[in-house]
Amino acid sequence: MSATSKKEFKIGLCFIIALVILYFGIEYLKGHKMFSKGQSYYAVYEDVQGLQSTANVSLSGVKVGQVSDVSLDPANPSRVIVKFNIDTDVKLPVGSAAMVSKDLLGTTTLVINLAQGSNYYASGDTVKSAIESGLMSQVSDMMPEVSNVFSKIDTMLTSLNNVVGHQSLINTIENLDQLTSGLKGTVNNINATTRALPGMTTQVSSLIARIDTIAADLSAVSNTIASAPLDSTLAHFNEISANLNDLTAQLKDPDSSLGQLINSPVLFDNLRNVTADIDSLIVDIKRNPKRYISIKLL
Repeated sequence: MSATSKKEFKIGLCFIIALVILYFGIEYLKGHKMFSKGQSYYAVYEDVQGLQSTANVSLSGVKVGQVSDVSLDPANPSRVIVKFNIDTDVKLPVGSAAMVSKDLLGTTTLVINLAQGSNYYASGDTVKSAIESGLMSQVSDMMPEVSNVFSKIDTMLTSLNNVVGHQSLINTIENLDQLTSGLKGTVNNINATTRALPGMTTQVSSLIARIDTIAADLSAVSNTIASAPLDSTLAHFNEISANLNDLTAQLKDPDSSLGQLINSPVLFDNLRNVTADIDSLIVDIKRNPKRYISIKLL
């Protein structure tokens, strides 16, 4: 073999090795287990909801296999045949179902629902199929109830608008506004009174001090009165009252000396005459002082 032939052989061998590595790499990235044995099963659907040949097969949330082929049934194009592989350590009891499920993100997977039993499907058998009700179908089922709820909400909003627009409610709100304004004024007055409390407290304290002083003075006066000789003072006062009564009685008695002195008209006339004479004498002294006063010069 020539050197050129050897070189071409090496290039071809490297190219084939690269293709094999690329193929196994792509299959590995797809999740296919190239060197592990598995069991193949089939399921027939009317609609696979966009299930792809690389979709995962899960059991109780754990991946146990992968969909290997999704194709239309040649005998009946309205049906879809799905072929999926499952690990050999997972056995499917007869009656188990392969259910097409789509999550909220739109990813479609195949979920295995195990049945109870001791009889198992053999590799290559066709298992039961099922389709999980999607979110949109659930929404469609809920639409009648949602419509009823919306109608009730509309009725409630209409009633609420009637209540809100009623004149009595408007009047009540206006009254509450006025009451709030009044309360605000009251609060302002209370705040002003509170600010004036320190001065009032000082005045009250001063007044209390004065009251204490007055009380002390009254206590001293009471002590003085209590220590005074009231008995002797009252006896002396009674004696004076008795003397005044006697004097008054004598003055009122026309036969007594004082009564005659006060009540006698003769004595009154004499006193008036004496007063008149004294007055005449004083007048005459003023007119003729030399008659009564003689001054001799030595």
